[in-house]
Amino acid sequence: MFSNKLPTAPRFDSDQRHLIILALILVLAFFLRIIRLDQRGLWVDEIFTAIFSAPENSLSVVVEQSLATPIPTPPLWFILTNLFQKLAGEGTIQVRLLAVIFGLLGVASTYKFGQIYFSRTIGYVGALLMAVSPLHIYFSREARSYAAVVFFSILTFIFLRLALENSRQKWWWLFAIATLLNLYTHLIGLFVLAAGVAFIVLSAFSPSSSARTNDLASAKTVFRIPRPFLTSLGTICVLYLPMVPSILLGLAGERGIGSPAQTEGFRLSFEVLFGLLAAFSGGRGVIFAFFLSLATLGIYATVKAKNRSLVFFFLNFLTPVLAILILRPKHWFAYKYVIFLLPIFLLCVSIGAEYLAKGLVPILERATNLSKRGVFVGALVMILCFPFGSNLAAVPEAWAQQNDGWVIASEIIFRNIETNDAIAVLPVNILTLQAEELIGHFVSLPPDVLLQRVDSVEVLDQLLNTSNRLWVVVAPASEQDNEQDFMAWVSSRANATLAARDIRIFLLSKETTNRDLLEAAMEFDLVNPEAYGALAHGFVSIGEFDRALDAYDKAMQLAPNEGNWYLASASIQERLGKQVAARQAYLDAMSAEPNQPGYIAAYADFLRRLGDIEGAVRYYKLAVNAWNRVFPGVDTSGFVGSWQRQIEILSSTLSIDSE
Repeated sequence: MFSNKLPTAPRFDSDQRHLIILALILVLAFFLRIIRLDQRGLWVDEIFTAIFSAPENSLSVVVEQSLATPIPTPPLWFILTNLFQKLAGEGTIQVRLLAVIFGLLGVASTYKFGQIYFSRTIGYVGALLMAVSPLHIYFSREARSYAAVVFFSILTFIFLRLALENSRQKWWWLFAIATLLNLYTHLIGLFVLAAGVAFIVLSAFSPSSSARTNDLASAKTVFRIPRPFLTSLGTICVLYLPMVPSILLGLAGERGIGSPAQTEGFRLSFEVLFGLLAAFSGGRGVIFAFFLSLATLGIYATVKAKNRSLVFFFLNFLTPVLAILILRPKHWFAYKYVIFLLPIFLLCVSIGAEYLAKGLVPILERATNLSKRGVFVGALVMILCFPFGSNLAAVPEAWAQQNDGWVIASEIIFRNIETNDAIAVLPVNILTLQAEELIGHFVSLPPDVLLQRVDSVEVLDQLLNTSNRLWVVVAPASEQDNEQDFMAWVSSRANATLAARDIRIFLLSKETTNRDLLEAAMEFDLVNPEAYGALAHGFVSIGEFDRALDAYDKAMQLAPNEGNWYLASASIQERLGKQVAARQAYLDAMSAEPNQPGYIAAYADFLRRLGDIEGAVRYYKLAVNAWNRVFPGVDTSGFVGSWQRQIEILSSTLSIDSE
């Protein structure tokens, strides 16, 4: 006999619900990190990883190559990538997949980080923000060690907290292990260790008998810290000794420390801090203001709760600043060198969101029939909608991995190489690799094509005379004192110039003209718009403006969302007196990149030259507004000042005309 009762839905206990929520966050994080992983080729730093970590390399070779760089690179990441490729195979996806895995581990550990230091809610929100963080997504898709640095840094934070709470030896050993993994992954780990040591020392010498339960350590626990801490610290120092000679050698080198004048990237300023926090927020303008407001509110809530975790967070931000001020490093600065601060920043944002949601509960509770908990969850979701949506919208930019000039140069040459051609690469060292090692790393060189590193123009003469065509590859920062001689030799002969980002490729052939070479290059299978842009410039130099427009059209087809090609085309159209076509090209440039103030100002210049004063004033004002929206409070270029002067001059002209 059958029952009329419907089966009841399964009930999930609290732990199951929490696991489901975390699993959904991780599924989202995985999708955002794995999709289109091989869409773009490897860039030069990723090629280092691929070459150092090639499956055929032994572990001793991997370690030797990583430590031989001017700034020694700890070998753990290359060892892990080498072992991973031996299991998964060699290729673009395989060399990046390990970063994806560590990215997921970083999201999961952010949840634990927030839960242990604050609450489960903070952990969920922090993990969700990390899952959609464009900066973390980018480094979770790059074949470099920065996703691993984030994960190992968070492990260090977690084990430090647990060790300070109960001072059990196992937590101190785990703290030491996480720290060593971080240190052997990247030198960034030294910042994390320094902040941890500073906080432990402060905790040991500032006990409080009235410690709150949410403090990082009670007064009683603080007095028990030194012995196990010193044991773990001693273990870290002993096991890191093998890296010390390489580090000292690197610090004494040309990219080490002690520069008499800091390089541009290491000049601490408001702009550097602004750019860093904007990168952590996933954008500038309104989204940055929203994130910064929530982070500030989170700091206020932490201070109000008298939670000493804020001191630890502050020390982590302070250590790289002190390193820059005291050591004066010669190497340039990038946000990835403080990527371990990202989860801390996002947790501050999470605390601010929770605090704001709690403040809204009394207001919303009166306007709804929901429970207090339901109102809180609704308010929190409402607050997070904007940052979540904005970061999600910025993810496609994170998917567009850097495509390095070396990769593009290799593709251009190998797609268009012919029998009896020769390739000449000017000498330039990129860390331990020679430039010719990068050309065609993933493409087999045809047997009848000569690839040679040249150090004199006589060798270039010989290659040109003995080959059908000569491809000369010139990279930036050439180490040759006679680079000007090379360039003079190239410019004195018929050539067609192609561009591969920051690399120039010169195509030369005996007994031919610039126009013939340019026309031949227009038939090439080119892979980047910059190459067509360089051809267009070549056609302009010989007065072939119509062919230059054809080249820009091909650049637009390859990159329809890059306004600079429309802008360049507009300039030529205007030069030819085709004002209608020029106007449309300027409008297309603004349509392709509507938030680019320079394109708006270029159109204003065009209107001014046409005599449309009112239109010019309007678009100059739009350019100023766009600049202030995209780069609020920052104008090192003087562009805004020049546009404002044009507004004043043209406005006075309008006033005179109206009189």
